[in-house]
Amino acid sequence: MQTWWGICRFVEDIPQGVRNIITWFPLIWYDRDFDRDYLLYIMRKKLEGMEKVASRSCFKHSDQDAENMKTCRLLIDRIVAEECCGRNQQSEDTRYLFELMGKYLLSWWY
Repeated sequence: MQTWWGICRFVEDIPQGVRNIITWFPLIWYDRDFDRDYLLYIMRKKLEGMEKVASRSCFKHSDQDAENMKTCRLLIDRIVAEECCGRNQQSEDTRYLFELMGKYLLSWWY
């Protein structure tokens, strides 16, 4: 019975898996293990998708969750931008990004 359930779940997951491959492939293709910016790009992509779902959700704190995800996404944009306001601002943005994620990450959805 459990094997049958696993097969059914796999078949149901195929469309989402294909969408994930199409969505993530361009980002993963250019990822390099030595490039810290791609870690941030991957985090940004994930936050962008989660923000869309949270903004359409009816969970108790979903509006605030979406806003926090957007703030994290915007901080990532500022950190990787070439015209960043200098090393001190970049360090402050990085500190705030991980402070915000550390505070809210575990409460986003579960």
